[in-house]
Amino acid sequence: MKKIAFLTPLHPQKTGIADYAEEMLPYLRASLGEDFQIDLFVDNCRPNGKDVLANHQIFQLDEYDARRDEYNLTVYQMGNNPFHFKIYELALRYPGVVILHDFAIHHIVAAIFLEQKKDEVAYFDEVGYSHGLDARNKAYMRAANGELGLWETDAVDYPMNRRLVERALGAVVFSQFAKDRLAAYGCSTPLHRCYLHCGGKAALCTPEERDMARKRLRIQSRADEIVIGVFGFISPAKRPYSILAAVARAMKKTGKRLRLFYVGELQPTCSDLSREIKKLGLENQVQITGFTSSEEFLDYLDASDICISLRYPTMGETSGVLNRALSRGKPSIVTDIGTFSELSDNTVAKIGYGETEADELESALERLLIDKRYRNTLSKNGLQYAVDHLQIADTAADLAAFLKKAVWAADLEKNELYQKVRDKLLQNCQECCRTDDGVLVPLAGRLAEIFGGDAV
Repeated sequence: MKKIAFLTPLHPQKTGIADYAEEMLPYLRASLGEDFQIDLFVDNCRPNGKDVLANHQIFQLDEYDARRDEYNLTVYQMGNNPFHFKIYELALRYPGVVILHDFAIHHIVAAIFLEQKKDEVAYFDEVGYSHGLDARNKAYMRAANGELGLWETDAVDYPMNRRLVERALGAVVFSQFAKDRLAAYGCSTPLHRCYLHCGGKAALCTPEERDMARKRLRIQSRADEIVIGVFGFISPAKRPYSILAAVARAMKKTGKRLRLFYVGELQPTCSDLSREIKKLGLENQVQITGFTSSEEFLDYLDASDICISLRYPTMGETSGVLNRALSRGKPSIVTDIGTFSELSDNTVAKIGYGETEADELESALERLLIDKRYRNTLSKNGLQYAVDHLQIADTAADLAAFLKKAVWAADLEKNELYQKVRDKLLQNCQECCRTDDGVLVPLAGRLAEIFGGDAV
């Protein structure tokens, strides 16, 4: 029996990574097979999911140190929020496979050094290690001048993930954008791009399913009313004010009846959003739901005719909400940045960021409201993309295959005989590569690649 330690947030913790874990684990178990056992480690949390309670042993992160030798591999679910402080520090101490949900983790690295350790110099040094002397100087000057930190303005350019990835036995990312950026570090850590699942099986949301969802949510809407959904924690990066302005103008310009739902918890940095809604006289058309259960969240998604998923600045993340929307055939508008740019122009409607954001969003929204053929095209193509790439059973099988390879590699690293043979082979490979043999040189290079060495 091979044992995997899986360090992750779980419900009732309010994070999308908990959603990802609880949805993925049943399929991951099935793909790994009966020869694997997955134990879960959580941070100061009492999980309440039926599946995880029935099928996994669950421990606290503080117990991991004492138990880590029981496991063939450790998997670290890594995000850019406080649920991952301890996970980050354990991943540096005990290498395993890192699932990097947010490409940029500068926020938590800065918080660890500046808030927890109170060591500003060590933070500047860490910036220098990850991104060079110029970046270190820039971070220092920002602090000296009382300006916003790099994590607040340029996190995707200074993601602070280098040490984490270099220490890992493997890293899983959810976009080519993230994989290419990590590869640029030049480290030997195996990188794997896995698609972020859509939460289940991709299937078009029928008009009947949409109407039933609205009934469960007590949304009273006329037949000609179009419902727009914005999902997830409401923060400035989700561009809620630009969305509000664009919806208000599109409603006036097209004459269409619209309802706008912000489905998620309002962050303190957006505390005046309700006042802006009232100022525009849209109290009857716009609603902030607050945090919802998973069931209500999915009902709001089904109840929507159009979804808006904007990001600026981006953390290089892949949006699980967007993937869910595509899997239900919901026409969606996104920011043309980072991972979102990988989607084709006939799969989602893309808008720019910066000064033209609200105007471009208004134009994109108006086209979706007026042009039914275009709306249907995005719905069809988005659904097909989800069928091809995002179905949970397929993504779980892909992840399981990578984890099996990582278990094999980790077991080899613990084998003394393997280490001796590897070292001897690498020595011979280096000697072979100094010769001019057309057969030995390629073979030596391949052996060196397999065993993690450098033959040139």
